Amino acid sequence: EVARDGSLVEEREISTAPEGEDLARDARLLRLAGADPGGRLWFTLAAPAVPAEADPEGAWAAFAAKGLGRAYRWEPAKGRLERLEWTSVWTTLRPPQGVEPGAPRLDPASNALLLEGTGAAWWLPLGTLPFQAVQAR
Repeated sequence: EVARDGSLVEEREISTAPEGEDLARDARLLRLAGADPGGRLWFTLAAPAVPAEADPEGAWAAFAAKGLGRAYRWEPAKGRLERLEWTSVWTTLRPPQGVEPGAPRLDPASNALLLEGTGAAWWLPLGTLPFQAVQAR
């Protein structure tokens, strides 16, 4: 957990409860995207950089091949980690014509998501995204 000034308040480990190994792998790939005005921390996933000799059974390669289109949000006040799977969200969000679903840019400090397309851009408040809880205290 991180305070607003960026100092470490408490270290936490993400359990491997219901989602098991996939959540544990995601936890190793979390990349901080920033904090929103409410103090929530936002994460995207980094691509795994695992040399083939360190992954002889191809587990990481297979995991990455399934897609890394997820974002996470940590709610310190609720002690809850939440996940958003982009592929399941596009049908409900319905971006405007000319804006293809893809890799959005999260800008937690401005509380916005930005998607750019050919000749169009779409700005969306982060609060409209349907996150699902994956862990609670």
